[in-house]
Amino acid sequence: IFNFDTFWKNFKSKLGFINWDAINKDESFRTP
Repeated sequence: IFNFDTFWKNFKSKLGFINWDAINKDESFRTP
């Protein structure tokens, strides 16, 4: 059975360099 929550946590942990808050605020492309 595919567990999306586990997948998403692993996915975000692999992309830990991404500022998710900035993406949510649409500021990711303005911040280095």
